[in-house]
Amino acid sequence: MRRGERGVALVIVLWGVTLLSLIAASFAQSTGLAARRMLHVVEAAKARSRLDELLALSVIALTQPEPTQRWRTDGKRHAVPLPGGQGDVRVIAESGRIDLNHAPPILLQSLFRRLSADASAGDHLAAWLAARTPEKGGRPLLSVAELAGFPGMSAALYERLAPTVTVHNSGGKLNWRFAGKTALAAIPGISDSQIAALLAGRGQSQYTPDPALADLLTKAGASDDQADDLAGGGAKMVTLTMRVTLAGHATASAEALLQLPAAPGQNFRLLEWRAPANFPDAP
Repeated sequence: MRRGERGVALVIVLWGVTLLSLIAASFAQSTGLAARRMLHVVEAAKARSRLDELLALSVIALTQPEPTQRWRTDGKRHAVPLPGGQGDVRVIAESGRIDLNHAPPILLQSLFRRLSADASAGDHLAAWLAARTPEKGGRPLLSVAELAGFPGMSAALYERLAPTVTVHNSGGKLNWRFAGKTALAAIPGISDSQIAALLAGRGQSQYTPDPALADLLTKAGASDDQADDLAGGGAKMVTLTMRVTLAGHATASAEALLQLPAAPGQNFRLLEWRAPANFPDAP
């Protein structure tokens, strides 16, 4: 009997030791996971905090006293070294986007037709925007985000439209020297080769489109104002798309709409801040 009792006791002890070992292993694993999660949270917070630093450095680069030292506003990528990581910034003048409130209806219609599967969607969008004008008892859009309220607007279509449109190009004219490929493609009748010619020539002060292309630009209400670039003293309304990548691979991104100072000594105004944001790998 005593030997049997000893055997049972030994089995119980062994099971107890095994159970305690499993509990200890599980606790160690959960503690390790929690530590790694906390480290990830800390690194992500560091990356987000670097966005503020990147914004400040970008404003300095955009407002250099010497015009030739200022960043251009045509979407070119600017690499900015940061402590423990790397910052990337693209700056686009709002005059390089199609204004939802002031652009010619033909340009809005063409853009929407290109990006929507519905051939008549451009006409519906133009009518919807026209109904919001003060003359019709409405109000203009105050933010591109309001475009999401357009009847039938899908999330995918909005994502394609949003980078190309604005409500801050009050002149209404698309400046082709700072416009992206999608905005240029909305110009009715323009070909791929003509778009390529504009993209190649917009950084050259002496470049002028050929007569046929110039006629298309005029009919679409597009402008060619080189002074609209910050290097020429203009383009005070810009959008910065920023991305921070730390050495530990943590990343953060944001898009900021800025009104830059009109004179030395004045402060910039942050009008919109969207985070996270899609950072384009191509200009």
